Amino acid sequence: MEKLTIQEEIAHLRRELERANRNYYIKNAPTITDYEYDLMMHRLQQLEEENPQFAAADSPTVRVGSDLFSSLEESEPAAASTASATITAKEQAQQHPRPLPAQQHPKALRNIRTAFLCSR
Repeated sequence: MEKLTIQEEIAHLRRELERANRNYYIKNAPTITDYEYDLMMHRLQQLEEENPQFAAADSPTVRVGSDLFSSLEESEPAAASTASATITAKEQAQQHPRPLPAQQHPKALRNIRTAFLCSR
């Protein structure tokens, strides 16, 4: 196997890391171990630090976020229902049951005495 130039090695590592990301995140079918991924990422970081002339904004070492899901169809959020905004307090009380009285609630605290002390 012929020896790659630094620029070729950087390009190769970027392609392999991108492929690994797609297989892991999109296809849910990892093709390399986390250890192998980390080795490639560290090697790429090292090469980019030592050779800043080959730096790229889309390198896996500097990219924030991902375009891995760019193939998903975008959609507008559903419009909020205005019906709930115009409901009256009486209608709301009728639609939502009241909490059980303490003596009917299974987890109610019973036989608790409360005392208040007021002073002037």
